[in-house]
Amino acid sequence: MDHKLIAILLLCVGNSGCARPSPVISGPNLGNAGLRLKSAVLVWNVGLGYAKGPEGLVETITPTTFSGREVWRVAHYAQDPSSTNSNDFDLYDLDRTTLSPLRSVWKSGSSRLEMLFEKNEIQIRTGDNRPEERIRVTSLPAPEGPGGTAWLATLPLEIGYQMRYKIVDRWDGLGPARLKMLTLVVSERKSMTTALGVKDVYLVQMKPDDRSFEIREQVLASGLHFPVAVEYVRGSLKLRSQLVSLAVAAD
Repeated sequence: MDHKLIAILLLCVGNSGCARPSPVISGPNLGNAGLRLKSAVLVWNVGLGYAKGPEGLVETITPTTFSGREVWRVAHYAQDPSSTNSNDFDLYDLDRTTLSPLRSVWKSGSSRLEMLFEKNEIQIRTGDNRPEERIRVTSLPAPEGPGGTAWLATLPLEIGYQMRYKIVDRWDGLGPARLKMLTLVVSERKSMTTALGVKDVYLVQMKPDDRSFEIREQVLASGLHFPVAVEYVRGSLKLRSQLVSLAVAAD
């Protein structure tokens, strides 16, 4: 399984420090503080339309601890663990209360990329002979990859909702050049047939100012806004994925 593709599947949004971010937002009912995250398991078909067919991906959102802090751990791994000879995964640790990013680790075979988020600095380690990257920041960027699923799910989305925010692009740039400003827009609400039945969904688009990639998601309109379909485009890569099943913890 190409875990680099899995790692970029749900590149999304997040926040900074020990508090929610203060992005530029427009739209009605901005006083809505959003939804409370819950433990969840999402199963995906990744790579729709590929000649060899889609591959299964399991995404889990579970409570745990990291460096003495309570976190939500969002992890991606192969649905069939026998498809790889190494322990491949992609994960984000988010502060349990604020969903601030604390750590990201991606591993595929002998390759590894780790990011540690401190108050004024992001440390990036690639696990090879390249020197450690350090990015000075005044506020931390959004979590992308697996972390974006959890954060986006809690936003007070509705038609007309817009947000400006930053991410660290794990797959492009070096040092400060990895920081990219994105715009998130909710453009439409519609009913569609999903693996969960007929559901109302919001159409969400995320695009950086440099237009190096684009993400289009269809997310559940009611309750936590988990995605049911994702399209990721970067250069010649066009990756389409569809939710197969969703289990969310009860209140």
